[in-house]
Amino acid sequence: MRFEPPELREALKRQKELTKMLKEVSKIEERQRAKLETEAYETEIAVLLSVHQQTSPPVDWGSLAFALPPHAPIFYARNYLAEKLGNFSALKEGEGIQEALAEKWKVDEGDYHSRYDKYQEDHAEWLRLRGLALRILQADTEAYGEALQVFQPFSELAELGAELTFKAHDRNKIRCNLLINGLGIIPSEVKSLTAAGKLSVKAMPKGRFHEIYQDYACACCLRIGREMLALLPVDYVLTTIQVAATAPSTGNPTELPILSALLDRSTMEQLNFTQLDPSDSMVSFITRGDVKVSKKTGTFAGITPLTYDDLSFDHTREGGIESLRKRVGEIRTRFQRTLKPTKAGIEPDNF
Repeated sequence: MRFEPPELREALKRQKELTKMLKEVSKIEERQRAKLETEAYETEIAVLLSVHQQTSPPVDWGSLAFALPPHAPIFYARNYLAEKLGNFSALKEGEGIQEALAEKWKVDEGDYHSRYDKYQEDHAEWLRLRGLALRILQADTEAYGEALQVFQPFSELAELGAELTFKAHDRNKIRCNLLINGLGIIPSEVKSLTAAGKLSVKAMPKGRFHEIYQDYACACCLRIGREMLALLPVDYVLTTIQVAATAPSTGNPTELPILSALLDRSTMEQLNFTQLDPSDSMVSFITRGDVKVSKKTGTFAGITPLTYDDLSFDHTREGGIESLRKRVGEIRTRFQRTLKPTKAGIEPDNF
């Protein structure tokens, strides 16, 4: 018979317990890792498909043009007076507290200078925004670009790798080109959890892959329209979506247009962006291209982008009474917007 000392017996027992615990912890960590990977995948897809659901708040250029300037700060000797009142008896008896009073005065001066520096910054910002707003209301199309620089409405798209260029066609129309990521932005694998909580990784079906990319491209198009219409007093945003590609004729990198859409304010205001399907929503607008990929080559079908010269804005009158009502509403909105700065009898130059 083999004899094991009590210490060794307890140590072996403890070793078995620890081994079992390590296996359980490993299973827990594996489940947690699987859950995190699945959540990361689902979040990545959700971000791509919800680009159009977010937008900046509308900018009221009339309010900015006639906003009152910030108030200049007032000097308050709070600390100095508190010190003086707290030592009034000593001061009355002629005891020396001048040094303490001088220190408190410096504190009050520092507080005032800090508030004055902030006032100068706020005043400079007020002047800048007021000047920009007046130019916007006067239909200075060069100010449109400055407004984009100030408010930076497309920073989120930039984080996704998209690059925007734009040019005002006239006071009421703007053209935008958005270069978005290629197919590499879409995950090539589908991740999910099994019933046992393990990670399941499968190749993404080609149909689903291209469907996601189509929705992503259309979502970017809608986002451009929403941001431009919220920021600028225009009614039409002609947006072209491009992807990086290789020109077959030269083999050199190029920017391939895959979708053009004329987004008008009256239609955009009727859409429920939290519920719509980005690709399906394109039927509401004049478009060219469908963001489809060739099954043979796996490349995009390029298009010739729409231009304002291609479009007849009389199309809004060809749909009967309802279309005519929309057209009248657009004209009335622009007319009211034009009158708003001088409606109260205040001239900008009087400020």
